Amino acid sequence: MCIEEAKFTDKKLPHLRLGEPLLETTAPYCEFVSIQYATLSASEAESLRVEGIHTRRIGPHKVLNVKPHPAGDTRTLHPNSREYAGEYEGKDVLVTQWDFKMKLARRPRRRMPDFRARLDDFKATIPRLESFNEPDVTIPFAFIHWQDLVANEEIFHERISYAQYLKPTDSNLLQIADRLEGENISLPHLARSLSNGLKCLHEKGLAHGKIDNGSVWTEDFVNYKLSDGHVKKSISELAEVFGAIMRGENGPHPSAVQLDCKAHQKQDLIDLGILLGSFTLSPPRGAMGHFLKACEDASDAIELAEHCQFTRDPNSCEEVDAGDADMQDQDADMQDQDADMQDQDADMRPRFLLVPDGSDSGDGQAPEIEEQDVDLFPEMVDQHGDVQLNLGSPSDSNFLVCPVCEDRICQDMSRCATCNNWIHEGCAKVVGGVRFCCGDECR
Repeated sequence: MCIEEAKFTDKKLPHLRLGEPLLETTAPYCEFVSIQYATLSASEAESLRVEGIHTRRIGPHKVLNVKPHPAGDTRTLHPNSREYAGEYEGKDVLVTQWDFKMKLARRPRRRMPDFRARLDDFKATIPRLESFNEPDVTIPFAFIHWQDLVANEEIFHERISYAQYLKPTDSNLLQIADRLEGENISLPHLARSLSNGLKCLHEKGLAHGKIDNGSVWTEDFVNYKLSDGHVKKSISELAEVFGAIMRGENGPHPSAVQLDCKAHQKQDLIDLGILLGSFTLSPPRGAMGHFLKACEDASDAIELAEHCQFTRDPNSCEEVDAGDADMQDQDADMQDQDADMQDQDADMRPRFLLVPDGSDSGDGQAPEIEEQDVDLFPEMVDQHGDVQLNLGSPSDSNFLVCPVCEDRICQDMSRCATCNNWIHEGCAKVVGGVRFCCGDECR
């Protein structure tokens, strides 16, 4: 017979019967349970003693050195799932197992067509997921396997298991949330890594579906990778449909309603923006603010890559520094824009002509006319920026002069619409209700 299930227990294992402890050991214990057979054959028991109780067979796949994974306490996917660590073909893996088991009792006609239809859809995507291999930005799958453990109309038991190449020393963001402050994380680098991972999925016509702290892994705070690509969403929907059937509901849970791929890809970007926004204490600005805005506007990660600078190589330390420099450049650009606006405001300030006291310099030449800004003489500008006429006596060194008649302006003054010079009302040329001084620069 084949061993169908292994459960961790703290009991001693001296017997070889269904539901009872199996072997005696001082290591973490496993209890092997068979639904179809009550006892183990002698050859199988001997095989167990040779291989050890830390071996688990999943269809044609054999996982060695089975043990709890350090992330098991923080990464709870669903009540129907459990995870454990092991070795597969000489590499460390994290195995996620989903069980859908229900006793139909005296209702043999209950076929659960909705669940089986969803299950068939998931089975069709397994070859695409197993062939998806982008180890730089996503966690590759070692295998994905489904088992129909009980094939009768009284007991329903389906199991889906998938293994990903994750080491026990790898950590997800849930485990290291308290260490993600200060220099331990580069937000632009994290954004670049995750957007690259999503881009690879979306290019294959897939969607992640469940981006959260538990599906982002790192081993060195430099490389961040996405796990559970597509399967987390698909199996979670299966679990919702299965739960609705167990509760006797007529239809599936609203969260299990199947959406098209584009809708899921758009949801990926929204989830990515929410995840990155959770690491900022204040509304982000600069390059990161533009990135989060792009997450809202883009339809998928492919379009996001066309408008965003964070989709470069996540493995280059130089690119990380460049990403930080980009944010500084964005801030510098904003400061330049503010300076340009101030210059534009300065151009709109009232300007006037200054001549020195006395209209004759003694040589018969006209006095030199100098153009100045009003703000050089703050006593002439009120709190609203308007010029206040306080021309003083003729002995004052500076006073307003009309550029048309070159006489001192005492009253009835206007401003030229082109050069902003102050002129006598009578000297202004009115065209269409707009006044001009008719100076050389206004003609």
